Order: sequence, then C-alpha cells, then structure tokens
Amino acid sequence: MMRVFALAIGLIIVTGGVQAECMKDGTPSLIVSLSVEGRNLDRWEPVAGRIHRLRLPHGSELGIQIDPTTEEKYRALLTDAPWRGVEELVKITLFEMSGPAPVIMTSTWGGINSKQGYGPSSGADNAPLSDQIELWLHKSVCVTLENLKSQR
Repeated sequence: MMRVFALAIGLIIVTGGVQAECMKDGTPSLIVSLSVEGRNLDRWEPVAGRIHRLRLPHGSELGIQIDPTTEEKYRALLTDAPWRGVEELVKITLFEMSGPAPVIMTSTWGGINSKQGYGPSSGADNAPLSDQIELWLHKSVCVTLENLKSQR
C-alpha cells in the first residue's frame, strides 16, 4: 500500500502543473504558458471573452485573449478540404494595453497543443512587439474511471 502511495506522489511531482488540470475534476482545460525570449513569464488558464493582462520585460503592456473556435470557422476550414478533420483550434487575440482602452494588435488561430510565436524575429501576423514571445498552448486528454467504463 505504501508503494502505491509513493508511486502516486511521484507521478504527481513528475507530471507537475501540466497534468494538474486533469486532477481537479477529470475535465481537460486549456493551459497557456508565455515565455519571452526563452524565459517563462506567466502561466494561466484562459477564460473565454476575458483579456489576460501582463507587462513584458521591455515595459509594454500586453493583453491576450484566448477564445474557442466557432463552428463557422471549422466549417470554412473543412468544406472542400482534402482532409476529414483538423486539430481543435482557439482564436488568439493580442491587445496593446497601455492606453485607456485595449487595441487589437493581431488575431490568429492556433492549435490547442501548439507553440505560437509573435514578435520582431518571427511569428504569426507580424505583431508589432518589442519582445519576442511564445505562447505554449496545452490541453490534456484526461483519463477517468468514467471514461474507461464508457470505452467498454
């Protein structure tokens, strides 16, 4: 019994925060990590319609909004496509937050298990940022006893 407990604790420590969303209630949730020029700066669970605000190392105020993809977007991608399906996507919108109201800098689409880059060196949509940022999007597939029973 003690070995099972030690194994469970070891798995929790090894998997860390990436798997933590499954351990809450067994429901997968999207986790976003932001790094700036290779250094981790922030990590959060996005809420649809809400802008996550942060200050980049060179002082600019950035807002990031992550929203689910609409059925219309999926239909547009899949209609007349040579493939049957696509990875689950999210809409990623970057905002300049230093003024009185948020101003959209760029809006793109990204896979839920992907890395998206923005900034002066490269990235999606040539967002006018002074810092090179990377968004790491991760959504686990959670296994629960209920999942296992329904697969029989």
